[in-house]
Amino acid sequence: MTATPEARSFFSRWRWMRRLGCALAVLTASAALLLFAAKKVWDAQFFQGYDSRLALRENRLDRRPVPGGLREKWTLQLTPGKEVPVLFQYATVPDRKIPCLVLLYGIGQKMSFLDEIAPLYVQAGMGLICHEQLGQGERKSEGSKGGWKGLLALRRRASANFAEARRIVDFLETRPEVDPRRIFLFGISFGAITGTAPLAADSRFSGGILMWGGGDLPLLLGGDTGSSRSGKNRLSPWAARLSASLLSPAEPLDWVRDVGPRPLLFQNALADEIIPRRSTEAYFQKAAEPKKILWYSCGHEVGLTKELIQRIVLDQIAWIGSLPPPAR
Repeated sequence: MTATPEARSFFSRWRWMRRLGCALAVLTASAALLLFAAKKVWDAQFFQGYDSRLALRENRLDRRPVPGGLREKWTLQLTPGKEVPVLFQYATVPDRKIPCLVLLYGIGQKMSFLDEIAPLYVQAGMGLICHEQLGQGERKSEGSKGGWKGLLALRRRASANFAEARRIVDFLETRPEVDPRRIFLFGISFGAITGTAPLAADSRFSGGILMWGGGDLPLLLGGDTGSSRSGKNRLSPWAARLSASLLSPAEPLDWVRDVGPRPLLFQNALADEIIPRRSTEAYFQKAAEPKKILWYSCGHEVGLTKELIQRIVLDQIAWIGSLPPPAR
């Protein structure tokens, strides 16, 4: 039976459409593989900023007495060509080296926050040091806000935290008053989330204090906390997925277990309007022992009084004091 011209034309078009569909499928799969490979290469660069051989180029800008100790302001070369402002308050204790906390502050804070809480640490015979994060405070000009540029700036800031927190340890190792066996990372919110990776990667940190943190970035960035204020803090689903993908190298759940057997203190808000409870619990459960979690009757920002902040700091000081003496 001979096919009609119309049938031959139909089958010809059908074969052409099938070939086109196959070609488009191959092109789509190839593009997806290329994007996947490019993302892997880009993510590998997230951790490339740290170089222990780089000169610190210490430049002390200010030094003044504070009750029980000293306050210093420096610029340090933390990454090539970047002279970064640093604040350091520490106790002056004759004939004894002091423990020191490396502070990574929250997403909207600045280095000057150190001056609000440092007196409690100094009075307890400790030190607190903080560098200005990329795009914040005195480094505001290095940042970018809004849209794609804002998301990329947030990724650059998280990547910079990985290198710069470790460079602060390089600086502390040059300080005769600091006990290098008792250097702790202290991260608050964004500082806890992005500080988990350098804490895990650098064994010179004796342990960590992770305050107002959490893990599972898609949940953390887009999850409902149950608070009446959570709606305005949540990203849309696509923005949460995109942000989580951009920050995925720093996913706390991928890093926190590697901190062990060094000790961890988790401090969290019972009514946190930003960090979902499930995110906090996953973060703590993933961590290895020894670990401890403390809960406070406040929100991420709501109800955080001066008295409660003082209690949070005193709990940190007591926890550090309860740890076994470091091995010599």
